[in-house]
Amino acid sequence: MSLQKRLLLLTFLESFATILLERGIYFYSENRLDFSRSMNLYLALIFGVFYVAAALLCHPLANRVSERRVLIGSIGAHLLLHAAMLFWINTPLLFAAMAVAAALNGLKWPVVESYITAGRSSRDQLKIIGQFNIAWASAVPLSLLVVGPIIGSSWPQGLFLLAVGVNAVSVMLALAAPKRPAHLAHDHPDRPSQATLQRYRVLLSSSRWSMLASYSLLFLLAPMLPQIFKRFEVGIIVAPAASALIDFVRLGSFAFLQRWHGWYGRTWPMWFCAIGLPISAGMTLFAQSLALVLIGEVIFGFCCGLTYYAALYYVVAYKNAAVDAGGTHEGLIGGGFAFGPAAGLIGLALANHIGYAMGMTIGIAPLILLSIFGGLLPLRKLARTQPA
Repeated sequence: MSLQKRLLLLTFLESFATILLERGIYFYSENRLDFSRSMNLYLALIFGVFYVAAALLCHPLANRVSERRVLIGSIGAHLLLHAAMLFWINTPLLFAAMAVAAALNGLKWPVVESYITAGRSSRDQLKIIGQFNIAWASAVPLSLLVVGPIIGSSWPQGLFLLAVGVNAVSVMLALAAPKRPAHLAHDHPDRPSQATLQRYRVLLSSSRWSMLASYSLLFLLAPMLPQIFKRFEVGIIVAPAASALIDFVRLGSFAFLQRWHGWYGRTWPMWFCAIGLPISAGMTLFAQSLALVLIGEVIFGFCCGLTYYAALYYVVAYKNAAVDAGGTHEGLIGGGFAFGPAAGLIGLALANHIGYAMGMTIGIAPLILLSIFGGLLPLRKLARTQPA
């Protein structure tokens, strides 16, 4: 098996194992530990804070000990963590485990992204990023599909045993990685021109703000979806799969964007995401029917896919696939992991005094402004130029 195929398989497997905790744990905590919405939001907040810190530390750590050691070490530590959760799990330990898991994920993913994209031309990066996105995104809904039956079984700890097995395979795949990924020289003829890079820098700024908003809103929704589906009498076996509709649509958007390249270098995708994200998230959060929840998930999933693809492509092209590019990218994702739950907690606190709808609207207002103004203001610099 070639190194590229090994890395893509590792991406799929680690995404599958990651989602068991990153998304599935909220259904476990709600169903097995009787967590409220606010407790799930605090759990998500802890995850976000430790994720962003580790992602920003990944680049200096990789420079010091090598990308290969960071990759193998983070996956190996994840294996041990999941094994510990298999035998010991209660509320305090779950909060501690989520903090450790977040830090390990923040170290792992920037290195994987660097290995996947390094040493390629701009066109090749567009293609391989599509393959990378499909690899990790296809694992997300599959992981959520198995979460419900496992949690609803007589032995819900099987969730952690499954993660242990996946991590073990990933460690073996990671052993084949070279000590460091190979990068193109900054003056290599396959690198984009300076004019194109300047355009990409503006589009990168816009797509990053939108991606930060998308992950903030996603991880506002993720801890609350168990209660949202419970309100519409969707049982524990089906609810995690229903929440995966966002991820099925995001996967479809990745497949579409990989094959159709008419979006990159242009501003309209950023307009669509900046406006579509808060509207669709609001539909999911405040819907008065299950059908509207699902419609909101569909629109939200497409916007998430588009802004993620754009942000990763532009940063990889602009920064020549350095670990620090992936570290900043994952750091913003981690910021979303933290900002979303924090906004939800503020909204729930206000809801006790002014009602749920008004309280949550005020709580998430900064995320709405982040999406609209953060996504659109950078585009003013390109208003009078043509796509590269």
